[in-house]
Amino acid sequence: MKTAAHISLSGDRPNRWGYLSGNIQDQVDLVQLLSSKASNDDIDELNQALDNILDSLENLSDEIGSKASAASVIQALSTKADLVNGVVPASQLPAFVDDVLNGKLICDVIFEDENENIYSPESGKIYIDVDTNKSYRWSGIKYVVISDSLALGETASTAGRGDYVKAAHDHALSQGNPHNVTTSEITETNNVRFFKENLVRATVLTGIVFTNKNKATAADSIETAIGKIQGQLDDFSVPIWVNVTTLGVVFSSYVNQSESKIELQKRNGNIYMRGYIRLAQQASGSGIEYLRYTSQDYALDTSYAINIGYTMAIFNICSGSTLNNATTISSDNIGTHLIKSSGIVVASGTVWHIPEVCIGKAKT
Repeated sequence: MKTAAHISLSGDRPNRWGYLSGNIQDQVDLVQLLSSKASNDDIDELNQALDNILDSLENLSDEIGSKASAASVIQALSTKADLVNGVVPASQLPAFVDDVLNGKLICDVIFEDENENIYSPESGKIYIDVDTNKSYRWSGIKYVVISDSLALGETASTAGRGDYVKAAHDHALSQGNPHNVTTSEITETNNVRFFKENLVRATVLTGIVFTNKNKATAADSIETAIGKIQGQLDDFSVPIWVNVTTLGVVFSSYVNQSESKIELQKRNGNIYMRGYIRLAQQASGSGIEYLRYTSQDYALDTSYAINIGYTMAIFNICSGSTLNNATTISSDNIGTHLIKSSGIVVASGTVWHIPEVCIGKAKT
């Protein structure tokens, strides 16, 4: 007799009868096989329970999936960055985003932000000094310069803007007067003066004084010096030589009047005489009068030498190329103001030259 291992049930559903396969040799085999098959009701009931379990498992899986998704969203929300006035705070930014900090280097170990708050030094950050445009990093013990390269600026440690530098360079090389500046537009100091000839000539001597008659010095301004000079000129009359023919002079017959000239000058309270006399005829004897004038404008003060004549000069009397003996001429100051000789014989045509000589004190 065969065992149940040699007999099997087949069909499209395990809860339905199919066909029998195997070797059924006798009734015992059939009974044994049939006794091992459950009833249809039991099988349906088991299938329904299994379907319910599968549905429960599917619902549980959906619920677990929903809960997992919610947890993920909550986790994501917990790590999001919040906005403050529309801006993400630096505290919620990744470190690499906020690696560059602006402020001022106070000393090797202190770097302040732009609100004068001290930064906590971090080795992974770059600190930029807004005053010098230099970049620093924290070495662990102090702030050190990352690069000494020049930054743009207008200080000794910065570089100028290229366009500005070029403009300044071109201007420095320009010829002439690009701004058309005149010296009158330049501020002057005591040591710096800018003159133009037309301006100097047109300068008005406002406030000049002519009463100062002192000598001008190198320390005087031009205006003061001119005032002093004019004051001296006003106080000093230029002496004028006056021909005696304008003073009512009377020549004697011994004088060739057309070839003679006598001039007088009043200077510093004295009377001066100069000129020459040519004789028209031979003169001999002492006291021969040659000229007389009576003008009171050039009168001598006789109170100084009454009845005494002024000897004016000693002359060599020339006749042709021959030198004769010396003689003198003198001026009588007793009111007649004569010019007369000392009395030796003098030939006709003789010329007496009278150099400038003081003949006495002026009366007025």
